[in-house]
Amino acid sequence: MRTLVWIGIVPVLAIAAIAQGQTGRVRAGEVPPQPLHGEVHSFYDAIMVGVSLKSLCDGSDVIVEGSVETSVGRQVGTWPNSRIETDLWVSITRVLKGPEKLSKLVVSEKGGALGDYREIVENRRAMQPGERYILLLQSDGRPSIPEIPGLARYFVSGGWEASKYLIVDGKIHPVEKDTFAAKYDGMSLNDFVSEIRAQLR
Repeated sequence: MRTLVWIGIVPVLAIAAIAQGQTGRVRAGEVPPQPLHGEVHSFYDAIMVGVSLKSLCDGSDVIVEGSVETSVGRQVGTWPNSRIETDLWVSITRVLKGPEKLSKLVVSEKGGALGDYREIVENRRAMQPGERYILLLQSDGRPSIPEIPGLARYFVSGGWEASKYLIVDGKIHPVEKDTFAAKYDGMSLNDFVSEIRAQLR
């Protein structure tokens, strides 16, 4: 079971700008919506109970090795329930689970930037262009999210950082080091791939 907590402090100027710009229309006598500025800092908590590499592998639709090519922020929903997410285009170099011919996909993460406005999730490490990862992913079938022609959408399995493993100089560095994933820190990429394959048997 997991409990998710989303807590944010929103600057007053940002509230006014979002509320005014939610429809994109200006009524007579209203001031046109102004661009958003500033930052929102939030905290996203997933309590991991009974989660292991085995359970994440079993629950993932796709497990890949790939590099982040680019990222784009977008708004999800309308005020007062809107938030920013970031879409990351990932180029695949190896498929450990999923369609063998998969060459590229899009992963969505909470937080990001639109112009001068940023939403920062304090306890999450945002993936960056140029970084290389082993990613455990689930299909993102939310009907409210715009389709990207020719590319499937995903999010990290369970929403947990333990589904993201940074690769640096041929070594694995789990993004979440306070869980079972810590034991894989510094493991060689090939050994970690073998570990995942063993979990999938």
